[in-house]
Amino acid sequence: MKLFTVSAILFAAGTQACALYQLCHCTNADGTPDDVATVTACYEQSEPHKEMIGVSGFEECHFTGSAQSGFLRLEENGLSNCKFREACTAAGATGEDSNCSGKMH
Repeated sequence: MKLFTVSAILFAAGTQACALYQLCHCTNADGTPDDVATVTACYEQSEPHKEMIGVSGFEECHFTGSAQSGFLRLEENGLSNCKFREACTAAGATGEDSNCSGKMH
């Protein structure tokens, strides 16, 4: 029983882990994209390889760099969904979470 409980806790923690993505945008409380917050959040990211692009009538932050770099290509690159969510909130987005797609790692 203890093993099941520990496994369930670890699974739940793993489903909310941070990951790196190719595209992200901020959302309003009703789930619609928040373009103003997205632009601010995009430029707040430390990742240097990014640009704003229009997708389906709204703005998205687009990672344009290589998925891996550095010595032996061990450094993973992309837009962190966790950092992007924090930047969205700081920029005034009212949605619970950012919306990211194109998982890289």
